[in-house]
Amino acid sequence: FEGRAQLLGTNFDWDEGELRPTPIEDPKFLDERRKAFGLPPMAETLFKIVHSPPPKDPAKKALEFEKWLRSVGWRV
Repeated sequence: FEGRAQLLGTNFDWDEGELRPTPIEDPKFLDERRKAFGLPPMAETLFKIVHSPPPKDPAKKALEFEKWLRSVGWRV
């Protein structure tokens, strides 16, 4: 959430009604990194979340998330 690409593919956000991972650093080696931390392959994770319902009010969710990011110092 610091604005950099993530390493493990554990952060997701809504994009046009679908829950997708936020940008991932060096995606070619993502599953290797996930395995080293005891996480399942990304394909398995994506399969589990594909039916997650979107937020009722996406704009409100985005504003609340931005407020939280600022409160913890990850955004200025």
